[in-house]
Amino acid sequence: MIFVQIAAYRDPELLPTIRDCLAKADFPDDLRFGICWQTDAEDRSLDSVLGSDRFRIQRVPWHENRGLCWARSEIQKLYGGEEFTLQLDSHHRFEQGWDRFLLESFENCGSAKPILTSYAGVYEPGKSETPSSGPFKMVADRFTPSGTILFHPHRNVIWHEYTRAGRTKHWDDHTRKQAEAPIEKPWHERDTLSKRRLRKMLREEENDEDIGIYGLGTVRSHADYERYAGIDFGRRLLQRETVEGSEPPCTYRDESQWEAGFLHEYRLPLKWRASSIERCDDLQFVYFGVEDTCGEVLYRHDAPAHSPEANGQVE
Repeated sequence: MIFVQIAAYRDPELLPTIRDCLAKADFPDDLRFGICWQTDAEDRSLDSVLGSDRFRIQRVPWHENRGLCWARSEIQKLYGGEEFTLQLDSHHRFEQGWDRFLLESFENCGSAKPILTSYAGVYEPGKSETPSSGPFKMVADRFTPSGTILFHPHRNVIWHEYTRAGRTKHWDDHTRKQAEAPIEKPWHERDTLSKRRLRKMLREEENDEDIGIYGLGTVRSHADYERYAGIDFGRRLLQRETVEGSEPPCTYRDESQWEAGFLHEYRLPLKWRASSIERCDDLQFVYFGVEDTCGEVLYRHDAPAHSPEANGQVE
């Protein structure tokens, strides 16, 4: 059995996704769906599947949504002990036999705790043809402190609609101004809180957030992962290999080479229209600054009014 997890937010592609998932599966009777359906009271799009034993659906008024990760945690409460699980969005298309391929790939990983993961290919709603499949390499991408190993399948069998152009997203209507119904908290406040929790979990900073049970595992250490990935979370530094996209693990011989491998200089080209600057009739200088999240200035440069920086380009 495969437990298919779908978080859906006011998405008309939800039912087409479910239908294509079932139609293209070699073992459709082995699929069980857990869906957090965040929608309008008038939405009847899932009437055809309501009451089916293969669907466990939690319907949530859209204005009571607390974000994507919250929705996914609600779905996991619907888990019924299936051997495998597949985490999706609500806008996908599938290759025929996708389930057989993923099950066979899982068995070929040779790991006690494998996870198959990849960026899905791209599809456009309304097009009936199967999207083209590009080659992928079946490699162990990275390990985690909980002992899992992430693998990329060598073939793409699931596609995703990335833009969702013209459709409502959580951040579109979970604002004080735009909400059509009362909301508990604007999306940006939840976003700020979640990032603080993430930074604490990754040991980027110490703060007063309580992450509860959502910490790191014990099979490998946090330091093991940093050395593998070429990241120093606490100092917010990246190894050159990491920035260049080299395959992990990060290579170094000793501690001195590890320290020497960090990049301490970053270049960010910026361009703008000089005409925008010329609108100021009393321009004295243009301020370029880098500030941290607390507004503290880390770097400042005041460019004279007629300097190259003030007229459209700086690096």
